[in-house]
Amino acid sequence: MSRLSIPGSFGVALLLGAVAAPLLADEVLAPLKGAIGETRPIADARMRIETVDQAPFPDAAESLTLRLRLGFETGKAWGTSLLVEGEAVVPLVE
Repeated sequence: MSRLSIPGSFGVALLLGAVAAPLLADEVLAPLKGAIGETRPIADARMRIETVDQAPFPDAAESLTLRLRLGFETGKAWGTSLLVEGEAVVPLVE
């Protein structure tokens, strides 16, 4: 019959790690929790109209578009923040 033997110092370290992990988790994750709590949304909308009237062409051109920019930015954790943005341009009149 074989038996698994763990050296004494390794067993003690394993036990201390298991006990200390929840305590350290709060200390290590506190900046991350703070950064998530400081997250702010980003919303930007811009309507734009553009006209072109060129002499050699018989018809004038017009364009009405809406640009949307949405996202969020977190607060700082360990000196770093996260910025996520998306942008879309939508024609309103074709």
